[in-house]
Amino acid sequence: MSNVTTKLPQVPLDVLADHLIVRILDADKPLTLIKLQLMLYFVHAWGLALYKQPITDIKFQAWIHGPQSVALMARFKDRLYCEVVTKADVNGPLLPLDSHVSDTLEQVLTAYLPFDSSALQHLAQQSKPWRKARGSKDPTERCDTELSNTDMLNYFTWLMAEPE
Repeated sequence: MSNVTTKLPQVPLDVLADHLIVRILDADKPLTLIKLQLMLYFVHAWGLALYKQPITDIKFQAWIHGPQSVALMARFKDRLYCEVVTKADVNGPLLPLDSHVSDTLEQVLTAYLPFDSSALQHLAQQSKPWRKARGSKDPTERCDTELSNTDMLNYFTWLMAEPE
């Protein structure tokens, strides 16, 4: 994928979450709230790296279990992290995605869908944007510091440049 010079539309959190829910469940993979949170983080971060601008309007905080969206937690306010997410949680028919977002979603699903929630959590907690936002907090200490889009862009761009 090449960089884009025009401003891309930002996909609302609920639209992207609904697409992820359907795609993950259609692949017969289990989906918990924590896995949905982490998959959203990777879509957002890789979108920044690929297009040098946000493709979503999602903000993430450096919570104990990895990057978390307060807005997604509000949507699922009566759920625990480990609870299963189902297609009944989708907010109606899926809205179409911009091709850039759709391509990013496909790449993230290909790369991260095989991982369970624990592995995704470990990957996210190793990422520099999450570690930087947490600063010197203890691993079990609450943290609501927002992850910087600039930090995500820089880190995931660096990952793209790393030889495999």
